[in-house]
Amino acid sequence: AAIQSIGHLDEIETEEWLNTFNVNLFAPFFLIQSLLKKFDTKNGSVINISSIHSRLTKPGFISYATSKAALSALTRNIAVDVGDKIRVNAIEPAAIETKMLIDGFKGMDEDDLLDKIKNFHPQNRIGHPDEIAELVLSISSGNLKFLHGESISIDGGISSRLFDFK
Repeated sequence: AAIQSIGHLDEIETEEWLNTFNVNLFAPFFLIQSLLKKFDTKNGSVINISSIHSRLTKPGFISYATSKAALSALTRNIAVDVGDKIRVNAIEPAAIETKMLIDGFKGMDEDDLLDKIKNFHPQNRIGHPDEIAELVLSISSGNLKFLHGESISIDGGISSRLFDFK
């Protein structure tokens, strides 16, 4: 679950800011806290879904980006705090073809904007939810036992690309 509030610093209302953090940060914290006792073996795995916005963002995404940066930090901090009780990691996807992404284009030329976003990625496409699911399955399988406290980027190469004139 996540919400993506869009607005600049001078536009964000207190209620909107708090709601973003309630959903994107506080809910995962309290869910993990409530389930911690149920992880009675060392095979448990928590995977938070953060965002590329935790590291790289753009104007108007201040509340979303800040909440996702906090979620990635929370992931690292919980990993340190719980030690070997469970593994805790995060995934930081770039644009993924979800309802939240599509809804962000409402009232605009959706097809044109979606094509532009696709072209920003070196793979000339955005990700699909099943690709995130595959990564979640791989991390949670138990085969990567040393993976703990990490935020894994899955971004189609966009974080490696600079944009200027070409």
